[in-house]
Amino acid sequence: MDFSLFFFSKKTLDCLLFSFFSPSLQYCLDHVQTLISSKYFRSQIISLLTAEFEKCLPVYASGDAESTQKLSAEEQAEVRGLLFSGLCRCLVEQDASGRVAEILHQLLQESSGAEGLLMASQIAFDILQMENQSFQQALLDHPLLRAPEAPAGDPENSGESGERSTANGDAPAPDAEKKEENKEEKKEETKAEKKDPEEETEAEKKKKLLRSILSGEAQTAFSNQFLQRENHTDLMLLDLYKRSIDTRSSLLHHGVVLSHMLMQAGTSCDVFLRCNLDWMARANNWARFSATASLGVIHKGHVRDSMKLLRTYLPASASSAASSSPYSEGGAFYALGLISANQPSTSVRDYLLEQLQVAGTASEPKQQGCCLGLGLVCMGNAEDSEVYEALKQVLFLDSAVAGEAAALGVGLLLLGSSNAAAVDELLAYAQDTQHEKIRRACGIAVALLMFKKEQEADALIDQLCKDSDALIRYGGMFTIAMAYCATANSGAIRRLLHVSVSDVSDDVRRAAVIALGFVLCGDRQQLAQILKILSGSFNPHVRYGAALALAVACAGTGQKEVVDLLLPLSSDSTDFVRQGRKAEKEYLSGASPETQKRSRASSSLDKDACTSKGVCVRV
Repeated sequence: MDFSLFFFSKKTLDCLLFSFFSPSLQYCLDHVQTLISSKYFRSQIISLLTAEFEKCLPVYASGDAESTQKLSAEEQAEVRGLLFSGLCRCLVEQDASGRVAEILHQLLQESSGAEGLLMASQIAFDILQMENQSFQQALLDHPLLRAPEAPAGDPENSGESGERSTANGDAPAPDAEKKEENKEEKKEETKAEKKDPEEETEAEKKKKLLRSILSGEAQTAFSNQFLQRENHTDLMLLDLYKRSIDTRSSLLHHGVVLSHMLMQAGTSCDVFLRCNLDWMARANNWARFSATASLGVIHKGHVRDSMKLLRTYLPASASSAASSSPYSEGGAFYALGLISANQPSTSVRDYLLEQLQVAGTASEPKQQGCCLGLGLVCMGNAEDSEVYEALKQVLFLDSAVAGEAAALGVGLLLLGSSNAAAVDELLAYAQDTQHEKIRRACGIAVALLMFKKEQEADALIDQLCKDSDALIRYGGMFTIAMAYCATANSGAIRRLLHVSVSDVSDDVRRAAVIALGFVLCGDRQQLAQILKILSGSFNPHVRYGAALALAVACAGTGQKEVVDLLLPLSSDSTDFVRQGRKAEKEYLSGASPETQKRSRASSSLDKDACTSKGVCVRV
């Protein structure tokens, strides 16, 4: 590719500046983020684009340029919006939260209609779509965008108290004329003070709206409203499932509960569970944990009402470690995290932290629920050292169940931070512990820390992939997946393909194929071409990984080529590969009716064929 296209001569810049400079910059910015694989080179070009946006913005904002005077008001507003949007996109890539806060504050202060507010709101939604939690939190904590504090006292009362102190003091009382003048002045000041709160209220409304967008509350509210309005799930189907399964099978019982969770995700409709409480009570141990946690998926986003929704399952006393149902309480803690995921809630965070300290080592289910919940609530908040120390303390207890959850919680907490000290601690503990669950979770936690770091994670990836421990190499595969997520980086693809056919561990080979789904989730055609070969591998673990990779990258797309790859796997000779057909169900949830009909017909033929041969098909 000829990168000289991104560098313009002065004459070309002047020409673009007065004609179509803003669309050209937007075009360059879009292609820089999609075509250039080197993160270092991409950051250099974004720095140049930022400088050009900064030069161009004052010209269009003031309207002094000759070309801007020829534009209509709507066209000028459109160009100005493109400039602000492009500049903020560049600043987000450079992690310049202070400058973005200044721009948003400037737009909110504009008095010319609602144009500034609309522009600031659109920029806030764009920032939210970039899913940079630490950047969003930095904006929310910035002094210019911070929520206004209530006044310390009433100015009128303070004025009255001042008058009284003067009158009761040793100073002589003023003359009658001076009193009248003072009264008139105070009346005028009082009128002025009464106007200020109205203006501040309008500014507070704008700031409150912007903060609700940046925190994700507005988007979650819109999403929940849409899901509730368009909820057409068939509860009779769940009743049919409930009556059809064997009441003695806990596995099938758990499957119906999870089916209900996926059907009602985000809709806040838990009628089926409330009408079948006796049936729900049959779940035992970890099945009860998952059943309670499923409420968090159903009520996703209802942060303010989360404690009220789960009060039936939460501990009656916050300071009591004893529990009649630790699995239900642990699932409720996890549900709190699912409800508040990616929406920081100080009250939920403090509550879970307190419960984690109260639980101690007496209850592993409660520890696991608290650790996972804290990781979800504080996702990406790498500066929260208190939560990090609490999770690390649970991890070092060397309990297989609680330690696994603590490691995953650390990964979620430090998401994308590339904290070198945390990486060293996780890898060192993974080498020391004898629990396979903890070692595997530590590897995934390290992968989460390297989210979207690309070339910055190469040194760590080399270290993990060359390790003699298969579980460490397993974490290395997911580190590649997270570091190069949605980049379609050729080097990452080459390395994953090499491991998928050469590693001695089936777990590592399966993880390498699954990681391809993350790396190529933005280029589904290339993924389908690669997995078409891997789906025919002699190794069943590779075939299973191919099914999951397709589900990760192509869920809800209804792409015909992918369906053609998934259907043969439903009649695979290996049982756990046929289990990968669950990925097909998730994938077909957004497919066209014709595709779903073809899938059902194919699966019924496969089932009839297997039944005639006396083979038990497990779906």
